[in-house]
Amino acid sequence: MTEVIYIAPLASSPHQITEVPSAMSGAFQDSTTARYFRAGGPNLCEAPYNYRSLPSEHIPHGDVKRILYNRNIRFLTTSFVECTPSYDDIAEPTQALQVLAHRPENDTRENWQHAAREIQALLRNHDLDNITVDIIDWCFAQGPPIYPCKSSDAIFPKWDAVRNRILQVVVDVSGFQLLGCYRIGYDCDAENSTPSVLVTVDPKHKRDWSIVEKDIRDILNGFDLHMVDVRIFKDRDIFCASRSSAGRQSICPIPPPVEDECPMAVTIGSDLGAHNSERYGTFGGWLDLQQKSGSEWQQFGVTCRHCVLGHAFKGLRIFEKKDEALNHMEVMAEDPNNSTPHATESPSPGKVDYEKHGGVPRSGGDGSGSEPPRGSSKKWECLRERLSRLENHLAELEAYKRANSYEFGEVWADSGDDTRSTTTIMDWALLKPHPSRAFPFNEFRSFKALGRYQPIGSTGYIQAGIELSNEQQLAKYGFQTGVTRGKYNELATTVFTVSKTGEIRTTEEHSILYQPNITSFEPGDSGSLVYDTSGCIAGLAFGAQMSGRIVVFTHIDSLIADIKGQTGAEQVIFYGQKQPTEAYDEDLS
Repeated sequence: MTEVIYIAPLASSPHQITEVPSAMSGAFQDSTTARYFRAGGPNLCEAPYNYRSLPSEHIPHGDVKRILYNRNIRFLTTSFVECTPSYDDIAEPTQALQVLAHRPENDTRENWQHAAREIQALLRNHDLDNITVDIIDWCFAQGPPIYPCKSSDAIFPKWDAVRNRILQVVVDVSGFQLLGCYRIGYDCDAENSTPSVLVTVDPKHKRDWSIVEKDIRDILNGFDLHMVDVRIFKDRDIFCASRSSAGRQSICPIPPPVEDECPMAVTIGSDLGAHNSERYGTFGGWLDLQQKSGSEWQQFGVTCRHCVLGHAFKGLRIFEKKDEALNHMEVMAEDPNNSTPHATESPSPGKVDYEKHGGVPRSGGDGSGSEPPRGSSKKWECLRERLSRLENHLAELEAYKRANSYEFGEVWADSGDDTRSTTTIMDWALLKPHPSRAFPFNEFRSFKALGRYQPIGSTGYIQAGIELSNEQQLAKYGFQTGVTRGKYNELATTVFTVSKTGEIRTTEEHSILYQPNITSFEPGDSGSLVYDTSGCIAGLAFGAQMSGRIVVFTHIDSLIADIKGQTGAEQVIFYGQKQPTEAYDEDLS
């Protein structure tokens, strides 16, 4: 996410940002607001950005810190990093000497500029001309905190009217991804953050966003909401939330146990994807479906459709009558030639490529038969031990593959391609497990597996008509980020998607807000079920914006209604739940 324009309600507002040209004299860029500073260059990476630490033995950190002390700059860390804009992981990375700093009230812009130039000169003296200097306010580097609006905010009761008016007046919404209303600011609490209309946009879409800002500003003024800000950020696709920083990637010299890398049990929070696909998502949990009253209950896994089918849309018949859907699903289940895609567990990041490692030599030396150099025997024994472990690990993986243990099952039903028009995002797939993956052979682990984050209810349940309140705590269990808790935002969020025909569609979604110091949602977390503190399922999370700080999800009522409509099922419950509408009995034993 990178802010493209930010207009405060008043020219004298302490939040106003001065436009920064793409290049400045002296190959330096610097920006300033009353809230944060940034100085450095050349070629500063767009902020906020993702970064990973690099080896920094050659960086004169001691001299850098002396310059900062002499300029009275309150810095937190100095690091040698490689950074890319938050919305674009594949952008050309920038290597920078990053100084995360905090600007006190009496600090001056000139201090930061002088310090940046002195550090740049220092690096040149050490033949490090290719390294960018980036002295940046830590708040600006990580992006603004986002909070739910308060019911006392002037815009709270007017938001639906404002949102509808924006959709009517802003005729051209091309490039839009999300429209919402939140408290946004660079203070560390909600009270000092400003109610703001937030628009996230496609970074590849080129247009004059100041026109959009002006239209929204005029609408706010028409509702007597002069105190509300407008924020427009470039962001990645809503179905692909923030990717984890490359700095957290590591190479493990000892392979993990095969049961950790290739688990036999598939349960809440596992990862899975289509066979031979790089896309994967989270196994949200188990659902039980009953096609007819009195018929046998069938167990299915649930995840997001885009995680297991991607863009390879398959036709899905839309039925006008429930009986037609029911008959179709029964025939499809009995057909042995049904060619639905196989769903498999995605390998962990530490995967082994058999063909690439097959040619490792087993003998030491240079191949001439001569003895290895003195002192290398111990090192060679260590390498032989590591190679032996890798070979054993490879044998375990091959056995796992020969037994087809990586296969989970098939996509039995899904929400269909985007030829349907719905009022909320429908992005779900029901996965029919192979017999070896089904109960009782598979461990249907409950919420107890979440440890200290488990809700009061150990198994989870679906309650029709669940009502969510503003700032209510909700949690999700994703494969990438695990269990994270955030606050529900009662104000509706509009999500913009483009159909295969090029039509721009708007849907009304629910959202959870997380703080920037929490890695809350990343690629691979789509498909996570959202639940409250008692274990009641609130919905299915399909994506996020603002580096995962805004997680969007489909409400459980809408999800279940669509599953029933597409499959003809009469009842849908969460695994372990005895009745669809039962009052949940909390087992505190």
